Amino acid sequence: MANEIIIKMSSANEPPKITLNGKKIKGIIGLEYKYDTTDAESNGQHNFAVQYLDEDTSTIRAAVVHKMLEG
Repeated sequence: MANEIIIKMSSANEPPKITLNGKKIKGIIGLEYKYDTTDAESNGQHNFAVQYLDEDTSTIRAAVVHKMLEG
C-alpha cells in the first residue's frame, strides 16, 4: 500500500495539518520527516513518524514509515 502524507504548516506556533492516505490526523503530538537520496539525480526514500492522540480511545497512536536506502 502506498503511503501518501500531506503536511501543511500555517504558523510556526501551531501544530501542522497532516493528511495520511486521505485521512486527516488530529491531535498531533509529534512529527518526524526525513528524505534521503544518494545524490541529486537519484530517487530517494521518504521516512516519517507521526504521533497523535486518538480521541475516540484516548490512546496515543503512531503512523510510521521507515525504509532503507538501497545502493
